[in-house]
Amino acid sequence: MCRSFNPPRQPTMTSPSSVGGNSSTDIIGNTITKHLAQHLALLLDVIHSQRWSAFENIVLSSPSVFRMICNTIPNIEEFKGGKTLLHACLRYDPPLEIVAKMIKMFPDRTAALRAQDCTGRTPLHIAAACVADPMVIKLLGSADPTTCTILDEDGRTPLHLACDISFTIQDENDKCHPQQPQQRETRSYDAVRALLSDSLVASLVEDEDGMSALEYAIISDASIEVVTLLQKATMESLQEREQQRLRKKRRLLDEDGDTTSTGIQQQSVGILSA
Repeated sequence: MCRSFNPPRQPTMTSPSSVGGNSSTDIIGNTITKHLAQHLALLLDVIHSQRWSAFENIVLSSPSVFRMICNTIPNIEEFKGGKTLLHACLRYDPPLEIVAKMIKMFPDRTAALRAQDCTGRTPLHIAAACVADPMVIKLLGSADPTTCTILDEDGRTPLHLACDISFTIQDENDKCHPQQPQQRETRSYDAVRALLSDSLVASLVEDEDGMSALEYAIISDASIEVVTLLQKATMESLQEREQQRLRKKRRLLDEDGDTTSTGIQQQSVGILSA
């Protein structure tokens, strides 16, 4: 369930133009917003039915139109819970070209890729959970590798969701587009490989239940190829972590040795001076 968030109320300021009623500019602005909201509600039907050519013609016709739609979405009931347009699209297996164009058009690409809905899930979480095209997952992860290790409200990374076959997005109004079992199994390996290619360390992350992506893959009866891939990534990550620990230890010892050597030299100089 999504947690509701009520922002603190801001003090109301009265301006001369607002005394005696709304200005014509406000009325026009509210009317435009209302009509745009109605059109965006219909846009969800285009997404749900995977009419991506129509979506491209409507939403991606120009950067200004795209920005206007993205700025209006937070006011739409159907997009409640912090869900962005990218979140919504990734539930319905969008083509790589559509996602690439969307990412390119975002004024702040980093903010768009790291945006979390009310469950803490980024667009990459949604793509992984809904078994999107592995090339789409690769595009999202490569565009911002940080998103590979962002945790949702259950402490899960996108890799966790890609490995947990039993996981489903609990949203009565907007669920993942169903995938055929054979297609899901084929995509699963490529999705896991894509996620690991941008962040091996994600294989070490444990969620709030103390479960790693490898453990979810095993209990989900994933293919031996997926399990082997995760085992290899986990071993490499553990080895890299140990190497980092040893490098840090040697650096601290070297710094301590330099400090000790300097102290001895200063004492020697003091004795000779005496």
